[in-house]
This record gives sequence, C-alpha cells and structure tokens, in this order.
Amino acid sequence: MFARGIFPDVMAELPPPLQADRAQIHWVNRPASGRMSGTLFSDGSGMFPEWPQLRRAGWAVVQVDRLGNLTAAAYGAVPLDIGPQQVARDGEDYAAFMCTVLAEPPFCLYVDCEGTLECLRWQGALAKGADNPRAHLWTKYWAQFAGEDVASQKTLAHATEADIEQGRSTYWERRANGHADRLAKRGAADHGLTDLHVEHFLGLAQIAKEAARWAGEQEAWLQERELRDSTPLTGHQAKPRQELHRRKSAAAESMRGHHQHTVRAADLVDGGFVVF
Repeated sequence: MFARGIFPDVMAELPPPLQADRAQIHWVNRPASGRMSGTLFSDGSGMFPEWPQLRRAGWAVVQVDRLGNLTAAAYGAVPLDIGPQQVARDGEDYAAFMCTVLAEPPFCLYVDCEGTLECLRWQGALAKGADNPRAHLWTKYWAQFAGEDVASQKTLAHATEADIEQGRSTYWERRANGHADRLAKRGAADHGLTDLHVEHFLGLAQIAKEAARWAGEQEAWLQERELRDSTPLTGHQAKPRQELHRRKSAAAESMRGHHQHTVRAADLVDGGFVVF
C-alpha cells in the first residue's frame, strides 16, 4: 500500500472536531439577563484552511462601549454537525446565529465579512435559499429577529493606522473588532487541536508526499521500459526475485522441520509431565 501511495486515514491520529452536544459557550462578564444588547461585534475564525483534516472553526460575539472596550462577550467552537466545512465563513455566520440565544433587541451587529453582512441585511433567498450551505442558520435568525429593532454594519478587518487616517475605520472599531477576532481564535482552539497534533500531521503529510513521488517515479520507470507484471526478469534484475524465492524455500523447510518435532499434548500426559 505504501508503494502505491495509499495510507490509512490520518484522522485517527487527531482529536475530532466537537459536535453540538459537546461544544460549550464560554462567557466573559456574562450579563445578569444572560443576553447582550447595544453595540455588538461578531467574528469567525478558521484554522488551517489549506488542510481539510485540520480545519477547525470558532466564533465570538462581543458587546462593547462607545470606546470599543469589552463589556461582555461569548465565544466557542463551531460544532461539526452544524458547520461541517469548518472554515472561517462558518464561524462568521454561526456567530450571527448565536445572537438568537445570546442577544436581545435593540442591537447593532458589526461584522467584517461581506457575505455575512449581506445575509444580515437581506432575509430572502440570499440568506435562506437552497444554494446557501448555511441557510439553516439564517432561517432561525430571521424567524426570531424579523421586524425587531436590530441592525447590521460593516467594519474593516485588521484595520491599520493608514485605514484609520483615511477614514476606512476608527480606533474604537479596531479595538472592538480585535476583541472579537481574538476570542473567535480561542473558540477555534476549543476543538482541542494542539501544536503537537499539527506537527504530527504535517510530518505524516510529508511522508505521504515523498511516497507518492516515489510511486510516481517507479511507475514512470516501468512505463519507459515497457515492463509489465508478467515480464520475466533477467540479469541483475532477477537477483531480488531469486533471493525472495530462496528465503521462502528456507522458511518452508524450517516449518517442515518444526512440524516433525511437534510435541502432542497426549505425549506429555503419557510421559507423566502433566498431572490431572
């Protein structure tokens, strides 16, 4: 199997993404009512998007004051059975969905993902249509907040000083979105994937890459020489096959000798070595 570049499923070496029955909501300064309102920032995070086996997504919803300081927040892992792709967009939309249990009107939700913003502003086919893989999230969101005093606003992700100077963002928005970004990453880490797991996976991936390259080189070598499984080997190419035949013969001879000297249980009883 190794020579053909085929390997066991590496997922057995990694902790699986959390399911909904194990995913937790982590609170920071939980309000007495259990729900946030006012100015909210949400964000999603996706770890290792280039490796499907390592993908883990997280979410966060943060309540801030007018200066962008955190006053309350909730975050956690995106459950695999609700966000099976485990990418950043899953975290963005799931964060908005979690407002159905974490927030109450009135509120204005700031997001840095254009696709999520469109779903927040248009409750029609764009959000709940069959071609949206996260329509199940938006169906519940709009069922709860349609007609309510809720609003949405776009904010710039990872704003720089130049962005602020040129009016594309503000200091308070950058601070607030930074809180959401940091907690969304912490939520993704809640899946339990550690640096050791990642290093182990990347090492196995490198071995798989080398094995696949080796198998390809051998296949090309065979094709260039027009060799088939039925092609008889001659000269130095026949030596490995001859050696294999010699080893098999020696092993068979050894087994025959072993069978000739096999001691039966009845012999032990008759000889008095076993007493009942």
